[in-house]
Amino acid sequence: MKRFYALLLMLFMGWSVWSQPISVNINAPYNNPSYLVDSVLLGSGVTASNISFTGATTAIGFFSNTSAGFPMDSGIIITSGAATIAQGPNNQGGAGQNNQQPGAPILDAITTSTTYDAAILQFDFIPQSDTISFGFIFASEEYEEYVGSSYNDVFGFFISGPRPNQPTNPYADQNIALIPGTSTAVAINNVNQNLNTTYYVNNNGGTEIQYDGRTVKMSAIAHVICNQTYTIKLAISDAGDGILDSGVFLEAASFNSTGATVTSAVASNAYTDNDTTIYEGCGSALITVKTPIIMPQDSTIDYILGGSSVNGVDYQYLPGNITIPAGTDSAIIEVQAIFDGVPDGDQTLTILFPFSSYCGGLQPVEIQLVILDVDSLIRTYEPPDTILCSPEDMYLYLQAGGGVPPLHFEWEWDGNSHEYYDLFANITQSTTFNYTIQDQCLGFKIEDSVVVTILEDAPDLVAAIYPTGPEEICEDDSITFIGSYTGGTIGIAYGWYEMGVELTNDSLLTVAPEEGNYEYMFKVTDFCGDADSVYVELNVKVCEVDIPNVITPNNDGTNDYFYIENGENFDDLQLWIYNRWGVLVYKNMNYGAACGDPSDSGCWSGENTQLGGECPEGTYYWVVRIPSENQEYNGTLSLFR
Repeated sequence: MKRFYALLLMLFMGWSVWSQPISVNINAPYNNPSYLVDSVLLGSGVTASNISFTGATTAIGFFSNTSAGFPMDSGIIITSGAATIAQGPNNQGGAGQNNQQPGAPILDAITTSTTYDAAILQFDFIPQSDTISFGFIFASEEYEEYVGSSYNDVFGFFISGPRPNQPTNPYADQNIALIPGTSTAVAINNVNQNLNTTYYVNNNGGTEIQYDGRTVKMSAIAHVICNQTYTIKLAISDAGDGILDSGVFLEAASFNSTGATVTSAVASNAYTDNDTTIYEGCGSALITVKTPIIMPQDSTIDYILGGSSVNGVDYQYLPGNITIPAGTDSAIIEVQAIFDGVPDGDQTLTILFPFSSYCGGLQPVEIQLVILDVDSLIRTYEPPDTILCSPEDMYLYLQAGGGVPPLHFEWEWDGNSHEYYDLFANITQSTTFNYTIQDQCLGFKIEDSVVVTILEDAPDLVAAIYPTGPEEICEDDSITFIGSYTGGTIGIAYGWYEMGVELTNDSLLTVAPEEGNYEYMFKVTDFCGDADSVYVELNVKVCEVDIPNVITPNNDGTNDYFYIENGENFDDLQLWIYNRWGVLVYKNMNYGAACGDPSDSGCWSGENTQLGGECPEGTYYWVVRIPSENQEYNGTLSLFR
């Protein structure tokens, strides 16, 4: 049964009515600062308390993103105006909202202008390591025309609490929103199209957010003392006036206080199926040690080797320490197992990193590797030499063990070759099939042959399929093919195959595949080897139609046309569009054929084909009918230019 559904235009309070990559929600629970900090911002290794927010309630909220063009999936947005203004696209010359709120002394101190509409998210936190960090992006409507002026909205992340190794000099509202590698605060006048351009993104015409410009994703970092209490104020405000908005995006789950991490992977030439197993003499394991921040100087980390393997004998010698170069945050230990040709069984290797916890005690990290012993290559099955009654299709296959998988198989016969462990061959004359089995990594090889001899002809065996095809069904529906045969001798064997792989040895084949084109083969073989096969083609299509609820015919390549997804599958799809007064503005009795893809000029793009000219922005009503399916749908759409 075919199913259809329409995407109806729905209005959710606090969410943008446009389907945009960046969406902002200021409704419960996202209007609760405690929820935003505890459930959105905090990552691992830190706890928060005394959470508060000062500013207009509409200035803060939760954002989510599905576009690769914006480097955060979700998080908190704090603005100097309305948080929902942040939603893209960038289609306003000066977006902003004056909240009629006061500024803040903490922000007055870092600008020469008067601040307005301050929004401050503040909380206490206790870290579990010697560092805290979180990701942020600053964006503003004052880019680029107000760069260098006094109308520069201002923001900062101000930390207070004990400073490591300086008991008499604690942090006191110290701004940690800094340009990387400097002590300079991030601001419109020092991260823009002219200065520190590496960290700036021009958003003119962008689709993700409204603001005219933004920074790249950056990290705020502070060195702290584990298990001590700190206060942080995440603050932003207008400066000079309260007209144009700015916003700061705080990445979800990025407020972390964690130590170094260790992960294991294997090189692409290791031929193993997990990250902690390697073969003797084949490939290597890669142990990555990563610190939470980039250090300005080389960092050396010690480790302890253990397990049943011997350093320098079972694997290439490892020194017991690794250096992370200055300016980076990670380094790799490469473990290369040595092939010794001795059947001594699998061995283990442990690498222990005795990291010290700044909160007291040890928090070691241990990686456990298995070095697999490699046996000699052996053949465990080969087809026997065979005598046939008559020409037929034969299935030959090989099995082998030992060596380093995956093993390489190759068949050669009568000038033909086939690189796989199995082979379907049409035998019309006596044939010798030569084969090679080879280890991919160490070069072990077995070479031999299979001889097939034909004696005499046998009665023909004929296979058939019902329905004969080609067939077409909808996705999520199923179809049953019936295989049958005539002729042949006793002992008839049959089965269904797809791309050489047997699906069933029954005469019935029921399939319900995903969208696409498929070919199935039904094969029959008799006792004497006579065989026949027949194919049937199946086309699986998506039958549901997705009807849009908004178009923006502004020639930007996005939502320019009223494209009904999968409508092209129905030649008789009909479309009527009416304005809010019920006046017909568009009609097409063959819209499925006229509008075949989202950029097809045959699609409706907001023109009034009844009276001429372009339809104005607003709400329109549509009716879709598909007579062949006895279906009718109706709904509304919004037209924006």
